[in-house]
Amino acid sequence: MSHSKTTQEASTRSGFPDMADMLPQGIYEADLKGNLTYANKTALSFFGYPPEAIERGFNLLQSIVHEDRIRVQAAVLRILQGETSRGEEYTALRSDGTTFPLTVYSSPIVVDGRVQGMRGILIDSTERKRSQEMLQESEEKFRLLLESTGQAIYGIDLTGACTFCNPACLQLLGYESPDRLIGRNMHCLIHHSRNDGSPYPVKACRIYQAFYQGKGTHFQDEVLWRADGSSFPAEIRSFPQRRNGRVVGAVVTFTDITERKRSEEALQRSEARDRQLFENMIAGFALHEMIYDEQGRAVDYRFLEINPAFERLTGATAASLIGKTVREVMPGTEQYWIDVYDSVARTGKPVAYQNYSKELKRHYDVWAFSPQKGQFAVVFNDITDRKRADDSVKLDEDRLSTLLKLTQMKFATEKELSDFALEEAVRLTRSRGGYLHFFNEEEGTLQLHSWSRDVLKICTAVQDHQYPLAEAGIWADSIRTRGAVLHNDYQSLTGKKGYPEGHFHLVRHLGVPIFDGDRIVGVTGVGNKEEPYDESDMRQITLFMDSMWRILKQRRTGDEREKLIQELQQALAEIKALSGLLPICASCKKIRDDKGYWNQIEAYISAHSQAEFTHGICPDCAEKAMQGYKQFLPKYPGSE
Repeated sequence: MSHSKTTQEASTRSGFPDMADMLPQGIYEADLKGNLTYANKTALSFFGYPPEAIERGFNLLQSIVHEDRIRVQAAVLRILQGETSRGEEYTALRSDGTTFPLTVYSSPIVVDGRVQGMRGILIDSTERKRSQEMLQESEEKFRLLLESTGQAIYGIDLTGACTFCNPACLQLLGYESPDRLIGRNMHCLIHHSRNDGSPYPVKACRIYQAFYQGKGTHFQDEVLWRADGSSFPAEIRSFPQRRNGRVVGAVVTFTDITERKRSEEALQRSEARDRQLFENMIAGFALHEMIYDEQGRAVDYRFLEINPAFERLTGATAASLIGKTVREVMPGTEQYWIDVYDSVARTGKPVAYQNYSKELKRHYDVWAFSPQKGQFAVVFNDITDRKRADDSVKLDEDRLSTLLKLTQMKFATEKELSDFALEEAVRLTRSRGGYLHFFNEEEGTLQLHSWSRDVLKICTAVQDHQYPLAEAGIWADSIRTRGAVLHNDYQSLTGKKGYPEGHFHLVRHLGVPIFDGDRIVGVTGVGNKEEPYDESDMRQITLFMDSMWRILKQRRTGDEREKLIQELQQALAEIKALSGLLPICASCKKIRDDKGYWNQIEAYISAHSQAEFTHGICPDCAEKAMQGYKQFLPKYPGSE
């Protein structure tokens, strides 16, 4: 026995030192007072001492904090009595004064039947302590999470029995204590029936799929049942719970989504109303997204959605636009409009404006806004009819104002008046040129009276000032048809006679006859309006030129009246010159006195010896002469 221990002791102190230093645990031997007689490098490193510390003297008991030394002394006494320490935990001191948890496994060194010291294993428990603390902290966090979260959580084993539950779970299900749930089958308790109240078989339970299939499930179209028998819609998640790689149950979370369901239903109703409004609104709507180049400049935009009103107002279909860019469907789109919409999409500031589409030939009232960054939407109404009505009112006002000028202005000649009227007709219809011809209906001839100024600037053709209607082109059809004519694509008309080189080139033409009662006295026309001529233009020029003719006619009537007055004044002067002469009937020789009576010439002369006389005829002689004249007239049926 003594030989064996001596051999063991010698072996420990002198054998395998390198192997001992390789161990992760500390190995030590100490005398009964705690002075180290041997320690491997690992043991010394725990305390922060070098190997030579043993030679200088290192007391293991003194390296334990004061609070734990009573327990150390008790352990040493047990070792002296031959007992073995099975892992005592102390707080040890490092050489720098810091502390660390130390676990000590010790046994007595017995020589010749007497305890001579102790040996054992030292373990730095810092990592284990840290792991334990982390585990405790994790468990505490988990407990706090379970207790504080508003989401209901419970666990089940493979039989479906509840293993734990949190307060939120109890509250939502209407139970007062975990004891009412733990150990009970949760499917039978809270998931036994479907939404309509029909039984829900366990095999079909989607909560159980977490451990049946080993993967999580998520659904929100079922209900859970409370303790009072009522139900509520729930969003449920079930996750498999594993231990050592094996599924041992599931963790289930659920929330009451009653309010969410109500909100979703309200949202669905709202979306249905919005969709109904979207599809039935009178205004057109289109949603777009901006397209940028590599430098971030807006270069195009894409159609994302349009409503039926958009299709109706523009003639375009959703199939022809959705997914396409504006430059694809309308290559002539100006960069200006892309920049305007980019500003809306970037800044979110809406803009409102009126726009005329050359492609569609329509006027629109447009409001553009951004529903989200990078996108813009437009809401627009077709205001073409309103625009035309407004323009018509303005044109009427302008026409009346111009007519007032016609009546008030002093024109030196008839040509000056008609030229002014023609220029105003061109302006009122927003045309580029115009003409005025007078027409002799009896002779069937046209007389060129005026060209507008802009026509005269560019027209170099030789002008015939008078020619028959039969030789005139289709521009004169307004005389032939006795009504206004519209030619919005003049060059495509058949039957044109053409016009001489240097003539004003016609693209669009509006011709209107000028009437004096039932008689056509002239024809006027305008040409090359940027937009097509319409009924409004026809009405404006008809009313204006009709008024011009009346003013011109009144001017002519005034001129004739002045001439007649002059002739009458001359006749009166002549009558005054003859006022002193007395007429004598050339037939019966009677004389008319200054009172109008016819007397025998002898009696009158004797009474008026100073009177002067001239030739005449009395009424009686005139009647006799008429009777003789009638016998030579031809006889007609019904005449005497």
